[in-house]
Amino acid sequence: MAGNEALRFGAVVLACAGNATANVLQRKASLDSHHPLARRVKLADLADNLRNNRRLESTSGVRARISRYEAAQHFLEVWSRAV
Repeated sequence: MAGNEALRFGAVVLACAGNATANVLQRKASLDSHHPLARRVKLADLADNLRNNRRLESTSGVRARISRYEAAQHFLEVWSRAV
């Protein structure tokens, strides 16, 4: 997937999360995606956040947060393969 295509794909995925926080996460993931070390750090952070949130009781807020984290993680993984 080409760089711009990956960015568009990531934006669509994160937009589907349907939350204002998704917009903040999208901007942060977009910034982190351009620097290899920042990508690795952000992916580790997201994995840690996912692990912690999956331990919580499954409420609508927790499920929404997990969805946003998974979308950002997927975006960064796709971007890593594209560059």
